[in-house]
Amino acid sequence: MVIVNKKTTELTETEKIQICDCFGKVFEKHSKSLVDFNNQFLNTCLGYSLHTMLKNEEGEVVGLYAVIPFDYIYKGEKRLFCIGVDFMIRKDYRNDFKNVLGICKESMKYAKENGISCIFAFPNDLSHQLNTRILRMKDVGKLYTYILPYRVGDAKPGLKALNVCSMVLSWLMLGISRLDGRSRVSEPLIHRDRKTFDQIRYKWFNPEDYRFYKDERMSCSWKTADFEGIKAVFLMDVYPMNSRNFNKAVQTMFASEKGNVGLFLYVGNLPFVPISMIKIPLKYAPKNFNFVAQVLDKAVVDIVDIFDMNNWEVNLSSYDLL
Repeated sequence: MVIVNKKTTELTETEKIQICDCFGKVFEKHSKSLVDFNNQFLNTCLGYSLHTMLKNEEGEVVGLYAVIPFDYIYKGEKRLFCIGVDFMIRKDYRNDFKNVLGICKESMKYAKENGISCIFAFPNDLSHQLNTRILRMKDVGKLYTYILPYRVGDAKPGLKALNVCSMVLSWLMLGISRLDGRSRVSEPLIHRDRKTFDQIRYKWFNPEDYRFYKDERMSCSWKTADFEGIKAVFLMDVYPMNSRNFNKAVQTMFASEKGNVGLFLYVGNLPFVPISMIKIPLKYAPKNFNFVAQVLDKAVVDIVDIFDMNNWEVNLSSYDLL
């Protein structure tokens, strides 16, 4: 077994195809085409991502960990952060713990060598232990889910009789939210460099699924997707973030999609109490959105800052978590 590090631009077509094939074998009922692969890993602030591959004796890719770089502004300085994705090893190679540990250690080393200051991830509950125990990441926290339940029966058929009530409540919330004049902009200590982020982020996955709105004060994005088997509209991002702009984004998204979908969601950590959506307590959330991180360069990034959720600009646009 051998571990090989390569940038996306250094991968051969054969290696890319083998990675996509490995993805389909490891993540059952999911697939990744070559087009999807290139869209995801080439559309970055550097023009490439970093891949740590596990290859067998025949030179076939049987495992991988990839990191996607982002330009972040931290304490007024531009820093390279990255998100770790697609950790995978084929079942027939998981028995040797050295394979797992080798990929993890080598990928962290490779990322640091390429100027990455901090790596973060959003593992599901099954992968959470792997990220914290093997990759040595630590919990930053859990993202909250906010909801506008326009037709609550779309979430559970048994609640369909309450649709009229939820529709009245939703119209009331949206109406009152139009009176919300809170305009103080929230710019966390750790936030994205918008010059590069807006150029690249929405070229990932299925770019045609994203919807956008922009006026002289704000911009926002959303998409419709299945969530735990339920169709819903997700507000991906709002910029600049304040209560007034958030409400305007929800109103705009709702006006565009209410004829087709009855549930509207936002996943993140808002620094204010929204009027247009209801914050779901974590214990009642339909899914855990775990947020973990590891500092790779302690000379430029303070650990205390990284592990305070309130310091981060983070939501579904950080990475599609649906």
